[in-house]
Amino acid sequence: IWFHQISLAFLFLAEMVAPFGLFFLGNNSCALRCCCAAIITVLMLGIQITGNFGPFNLLTSLLALVAGFGDDADTIS
Repeated sequence: IWFHQISLAFLFLAEMVAPFGLFFLGNNSCALRCCCAAIITVLMLGIQITGNFGPFNLLTSLLALVAGFGDDADTIS
């Protein structure tokens, strides 16, 4: 049962908290955006591994990676 509790906490973090971290801009926000993008991508890859092969998981992973690791994310003023 502990595995389910940890999985639920990670799911809450990845779906409710991490997407807002992708919108932070500033001098030291690159690490936060990269971490949030990685959390979202790990969740989407976990969903893909368990057998749900929907295209929305891949699109969400791509969007998170572009938003988190994009080069010109800091140049928006």
